[in-house]
Amino acid sequence: MGKYDIGEPVWVTIRGIRVNVGAKIQDVTQEYLDNASPGIGEVIVEPDIHHPNEDRTDDIKNAYWLRDTFGGNITVLNVDHSEETNRDLQTPDYSWDNRLFERKTPTSQNALDKHIQSGVHQINDKKSRSSDLQEGGFLLCNITKHIDLDTIHATIANRLRLQNQFYQLDIILKEGNKLIQVLRWHK
Repeated sequence: MGKYDIGEPVWVTIRGIRVNVGAKIQDVTQEYLDNASPGIGEVIVEPDIHHPNEDRTDDIKNAYWLRDTFGGNITVLNVDHSEETNRDLQTPDYSWDNRLFERKTPTSQNALDKHIQSGVHQINDKKSRSSDLQEGGFLLCNITKHIDLDTIHATIANRLRLQNQFYQLDIILKEGNKLIQVLRWHK
């Protein structure tokens, strides 16, 4: 088994808490690549009527990267808006084959923890409003130049353990246009 295969104990200390990341994190990069159909599928960009001037360039570029790397139908979601409260509702960035993914670009361990925390809420809130959508996970961009992989694994495992919202989430790590790793977190 690899260093982060499920069931194999890998204990790390994060913020003074010992966490068994081996029981929670699995490297599924090869599974993703084996099932990939690079370039096959559509990228649809929903018009953002509530924020028409917002720059969505990075979201759109990363949607095409997902399609070109793994294939599938990807929708760049607009921000849902409540007419009752006149407020934006938490919405993840993508629906990829009906699985919700949030793109984040953290620059530190603390930022990664906060991004995962807020992303879980975004995915959960959108899923509760759309019964046909399932949780997917995260696309973490340009993260490995700021945080080493062991810290990334431990931070993700610890935050998702604390959130306790989903049974499983996939986390795609990329640097520029290069795939680094795909992780699967299990409850």
